[in-house]
Amino acid sequence: MEYTGERMVPDSTDGLTFWEHVQRYRFALHHVVGRRVLDIACGEGYGTAAIASVGVASVIGVDISADACEHARLKYGVETRVGSAESMPLGDGEVDVVVSFETIEHLHDVKAFIRESHRVLSPHGRLIISTPNLPVYHERAPDNPFHHHEMDIEQFQMFLSMGFTDVTFYGQHIPLPKFWHLRGVRRLMGLYYRFLAPHVGRVPGSELVVDIVSTIRRPWSWRDIFDPYQIRLMPISKLQRATYLIAVATRKEQFVDF
Repeated sequence: MEYTGERMVPDSTDGLTFWEHVQRYRFALHHVVGRRVLDIACGEGYGTAAIASVGVASVIGVDISADACEHARLKYGVETRVGSAESMPLGDGEVDVVVSFETIEHLHDVKAFIRESHRVLSPHGRLIISTPNLPVYHERAPDNPFHHHEMDIEQFQMFLSMGFTDVTFYGQHIPLPKFWHLRGVRRLMGLYYRFLAPHVGRVPGSELVVDIVSTIRRPWSWRDIFDPYQIRLMPISKLQRATYLIAVATRKEQFVDF
């Protein structure tokens, strides 16, 4: 697949984007075993393939790009369907978990996406979803041409509340204090990661890209504690400083518009 910046393509993307996405799907794997799963906006298909490998009842990848769906089928052998996040090609209650990473900010109609996620989920089904945290992410990428709805925690929670309850928020990335950006301190930080989280410093080389499913599924290690890309449960003060927000939410009985 051609890398345009809109989707993560493992063999073309930068290390930062690669490890961010790997950690999101590592997080999702804890919530999908034995479930019927929808990976919405599945893109290249590596995440759908990782989900399929951990003993789920079923997994379907959906993407608006027919080329992406075909690529995922041919490369990973996963089931894909062409469709949009605002009009999902699934029946009511067809899945138990909807996985949606870096999708909602790309949409023109956020309400339609929340409504559709609610519709395709079974009673008490779960939505696992991420989005950039507007106040922090905007400093990193102020003019992302692919984003239509960036939001802060309050806005994110407001949209989710239409169809979901029992929302638990997690964060990915906490900006370092300013003194960490000093040249000498940055060298110390490089040594810190070399010894405590060595995979973080690795550029996504051929062996990681070719076997990205195994990279996502690698066994937990004590070194993960020190991984800056790790998704963490945070107090609100730290969550507000995270670059990305991740939510795990339970389907409400009724969808409530506003």
